[in-house]
Amino acid sequence: MVNGNVKKHGTDFGSRMRELRDEKGLYQKELAAVLKVSTGTVCNYEKNTHFPDADTLVRLADFFDVSIDYLMCRTDLRSNLNKFNKEICPGYSVAKLVNMIVSLEPQQQDEVRQYTEYVKIMKKKSPRT
Repeated sequence: MVNGNVKKHGTDFGSRMRELRDEKGLYQKELAAVLKVSTGTVCNYEKNTHFPDADTLVRLADFFDVSIDYLMCRTDLRSNLNKFNKEICPGYSVAKLVNMIVSLEPQQQDEVRQYTEYVKIMKKKSPRT
């Protein structure tokens, strides 16, 4: 944190918010309406003069479909974390698989990576049906 602003690699909350707003092609006034705040408030967020409360952060993350950590510049992973709760095969969510891999020894993690690469290669080689 620098002067009360969250910073990472030259990015701060206000810049990240502006980037997301620009990507959607929205004016500050339009985003303000979505957030139920004034245009001046959105402007102050983007200038890092003010910071949104927790409820507004959640609305921002939901609206832009990103994680709060992404908004706060704590990660460059944009995905809304709810996607990690999605079951990708019976009994296994993305989060559960990631937690399983993280709990393995480094050599075992590398074996999982190698197997994943193997599966990707085999998928490319198999004829499409």
